[in-house]
Amino acid sequence: MAQDSVLLNLYNEDGDLIGAATTDEDGKFVFKGLNFYDSYIVKLSEEGEGLFDQSTIYFLDQEGNKVDSARTLLFNAYSFQYLPKEYAVRPAIDEFDESDLTVVGQFSYKGLATGPMNLEILDEQDIRDTVLTDSLGLFTFDKLRANEEYLVRVLDDDTMDMQFASIEFISSDSGVVGFAKKTEDGSFAFTASKEIAFDNAELFRGKRSQFVGKFVIDEQGKDGVVISLFDQDGEFISTTTTDSTGEFIFEDVEYFREYKLRLAEAYSDLFNGSKIYLLDEYREPKDTAAVYRFNEFTFIHLPKDVAMPLDLIEEKDESWSLSGFFTDRNDPKEGVKLYLIDEDGLEPDSTTTAVNGEFEFQELKVNTDYTLSINDSTLATIDSARVYLINEAYPEGEEVHLNNGRITLNSSRFGVRLSSDEDPEMGKVEMKGVFLHQDILLADVRLLIFNENGVRVGEAYH
Repeated sequence: MAQDSVLLNLYNEDGDLIGAATTDEDGKFVFKGLNFYDSYIVKLSEEGEGLFDQSTIYFLDQEGNKVDSARTLLFNAYSFQYLPKEYAVRPAIDEFDESDLTVVGQFSYKGLATGPMNLEILDEQDIRDTVLTDSLGLFTFDKLRANEEYLVRVLDDDTMDMQFASIEFISSDSGVVGFAKKTEDGSFAFTASKEIAFDNAELFRGKRSQFVGKFVIDEQGKDGVVISLFDQDGEFISTTTTDSTGEFIFEDVEYFREYKLRLAEAYSDLFNGSKIYLLDEYREPKDTAAVYRFNEFTFIHLPKDVAMPLDLIEEKDESWSLSGFFTDRNDPKEGVKLYLIDEDGLEPDSTTTAVNGEFEFQELKVNTDYTLSINDSTLATIDSARVYLINEAYPEGEEVHLNNGRITLNSSRFGVRLSSDEDPEMGKVEMKGVFLHQDILLADVRLLIFNENGVRVGEAYH
């Protein structure tokens, strides 16, 4: 006979209470958020223990038919393994999305991002999870149910006055999308919702991508530095070496996991004054890895750092330009022939430097390596040639070091993005003016025009 109003408690295989449910008039109950192939234990509450000897727990399919039963483990306890074949009831897609949210938060104390810190999250029933923030206070809570209340407690520092602490939730572009509310006992409360969830986390959860970083000293990339990657438990994963720009890559790094970067012992003397940037798919800095301890950095691999998993990157309707100026013995040189060769060894373009050594290549492919080469007999020596590239990060020019008159450049790292779906004439205006020097009109003056990012966009003659 079905029994209503019986309180059942759900435990994981480690014996932790993770949920509770009460039977309805038909004896039915529901536990949400279970993982397939995990083992669980169900216990009756103390008030219901007298029902145990004559009781059975059945598994139901989506039509409500009995398909199996839980195994009696010991007095007042049943055990079962959550298998897909036994549980035909699935949440609808929309319901699943709403009940499987990921939030990314940051813990701060007295206005400063603080970590590492041990946090525990509790739902309406009991402790649900514990996490360790990174050195910047970043953490993730996964598989939260929409519109459910959660509580966060700080575990490991009784010396902190929680009135000076805060927890904020961030989006993929690092913008703040919500705050947890402080409670009287020093905990933090929040309601899980799409408004505070990390954007499109379901696309990235469990997926991997490249992690691209850049090791710099005094903001200059350092070549040949050996860096090792470890997981949050300190297990070694792999090793790589920085290139001529200080950039390095680790393959198959999982999203929403914490990792540590460690300099090889031979390079530990470079640690003080160094920094590791987290780069996006265009090789632009999006964040910095936090210092964990001497010779070690830490970071959480978030989709904002590398914007898309490799299998989710869509072809972008855009192209890039590469511009700069050329000097010989530190003097701008006109009439030098420059060649650009793509990854396939083809020569899509060539140009000749203009007045003041300026040059530009247009319609380059996104995130593609090109080799810039020089072959000019009028140079004093090939070693006297210098190339400076102009982009948003270096509006006055960044010197790139040539090797026998050539260098390989990434279009998205050194170039400027041009969106091909924009009307090139849209938004153009005419600007008129006069040039004065000490209140005297001057003629034959060449004026350079820069945009708000400091990138030169044109010139005029007076």
